[in-house]
Amino acid sequence: MRLFQRKVDPIVERERMLERELSALQDLIEVLDDEARETEQRPRVRSTVRPSRQIPARNPFASGQEVVFEPVDNEPITDPEPLEVETAHYNEHGVKKINLPQIWRRVRNAFNRRPGAQSKFVNYLAAGSIQGIRPLRYERRIARNRFLALFGALLLVLFGVLALIKGQL
Repeated sequence: MRLFQRKVDPIVERERMLERELSALQDLIEVLDDEARETEQRPRVRSTVRPSRQIPARNPFASGQEVVFEPVDNEPITDPEPLEVETAHYNEHGVKKINLPQIWRRVRNAFNRRPGAQSKFVNYLAAGSIQGIRPLRYERRIARNRFLALFGALLLVLFGVLALIKGQL
C-alpha cells in the first residue's frame, strides 16, 4: 500500500543525482587526463618547409591606446591603538575578578535566546523556489488531508465497533 510507504526525500534524491553526475565528470576528467598524457609522450614533429610564425607580444603603448594608471596610497599602515583595560576588573595580582552581574546576564541570556532569523534555505523551501521540490505549504496541505482522512476512518471503525457492542447487549 502506498499509504504506509515512506516518502522519498527530494533533497536526498537530488544529492544522489548530483553525486552520480560528479562521479561521471570525474571519470571524464580521468579519460581526458590519460589522453593528454599520451599526447605529451609522443614526440612533437614540425614541418621544416615553413619557418615557425612568431607572434609579437601585445604592447599597449605601441597601439596608441591611452594607458590609465590608478592612484595608489603609499602611506604606511599604522599599528592599531592598544586596547584600554580597566583596572577595576582585575585584582592586585592581575587576576580577573568575578563579575557576578555579568555571569547572571550570560546565564539568563543563554536560556532566553530568541530564535535566529530563518535561513534562506528554509525560505526557499517555503516559497517553492527550488526546482523539483514542492512548496512547503503544499506538503503541509497533503499531510493535513491525509491526517483528516485517517482520523475519519478511525472514527468510522470506532462507531462500527460500538454499534456491534451495543447490539450484543
